[in-house]
Amino acid sequence: MNAWMYKDVTTGHHVSCTNKMGDVTDPTSVVDQYGKVHGVNT
Repeated sequence: MNAWMYKDVTTGHHVSCTNKMGDVTDPTSVVDQYGKVHGVNT
C-alpha cells in the first residue's frame, strides 16, 4: 500500500479569496451588487 500511495496519491488545493462589493465610486470595491467587475465591459 505504501508503494501505491507514493506513486498515485497526490495533494491539491483550490485557492480562493474575497473581493469587496460596493459602488463603482468606492475605490476599494471590486464588484457591484450583481457580481460584475468594475471597469470590465462585455
